[in-house]
Amino acid sequence: MKRASLGYYYLIVDKGTGKIKNNDTVAVTMRESLPNGKVINDMSKKGSVLALPLNQFPPLFKSAISQVNNHGELRIVVPPELAYGEKGSMPDIPPNSTMIYDIKVVDVSPGAKKPAG
Repeated sequence: MKRASLGYYYLIVDKGTGKIKNNDTVAVTMRESLPNGKVINDMSKKGSVLALPLNQFPPLFKSAISQVNNHGELRIVVPPELAYGEKGSMPDIPPNSTMIYDIKVVDVSPGAKKPAG
């Protein structure tokens, strides 16, 4: 695992192909879990996808997704202070929990081109 400048750790499972640009719409699935293996949310099992322009993802996730390309996959480990902190999110996420996110880029659509001018 490598440490990102924002303080989370990441492991690239599959780099993918085709660079993602800042204004491209990125469709991802995420699996959120605790270090003990308890799954909090698994988008792919629910059949759901989150699609946003890359520059609209929260900074930590924008940074993580930027580590891979289209159809890339990575795991990020987020320390408590960057996740749910001292309060957690009861009943599922205890206080001071490290969170694990398995992120898969399902598809990338080109962003709008800037008008010439």
